[in-house]
Amino acid sequence: MDWGHPNPCQGLPPLNPAQNNLHIGLTKGNSEGITKEKPMKIGLLEDNQAIVDWMTTALAMAGHVVYSYSEGASFLEGLLPGRGSQNHLPFELAIVDLHLPGEMSGREVIARIRQTLPARILPIIVVTGASQSELANVQANFPEVPILRKPFKMQALLRLLATSRGANGSQEASISIN
Repeated sequence: MDWGHPNPCQGLPPLNPAQNNLHIGLTKGNSEGITKEKPMKIGLLEDNQAIVDWMTTALAMAGHVVYSYSEGASFLEGLLPGRGSQNHLPFELAIVDLHLPGEMSGREVIARIRQTLPARILPIIVVTGASQSELANVQANFPEVPILRKPFKMQALLRLLATSRGANGSQEASISIN
């Protein structure tokens, strides 16, 4: 068919739905594909803006609210701004990278959080490109903290979020990323 102008898609390979990375499935009769539930508030400590954008977008599509920070000190200030009680945390879960700019590493941030908040109050997930020896050290010091090594599939992170929600009695959002 001649549209009277060049085809902007000419020369591009045809779309293959089986190769798409994001598939949102129908659950519980919800025509929008995502189960209606209370979104999880997530604090994200990551200095790579491309990773922040990717994770924020994917987690928002799964129904979550993400608050991102690029330095450990600002993350801790956002999490623990001089508060005296554990009842009003701004996040229900923290995702922390180990390698960060500034004076405080992700490992130090986790240690400071654990001085104040146990895992049952604030679960933490580590996402990092750290070496195997660094990961072993973190796992030895914080055995309750799951670790995802970059690069990882978003589906793996969503599974960890679901596990965290299960521990807190919440439901998992129905989104599948291949």
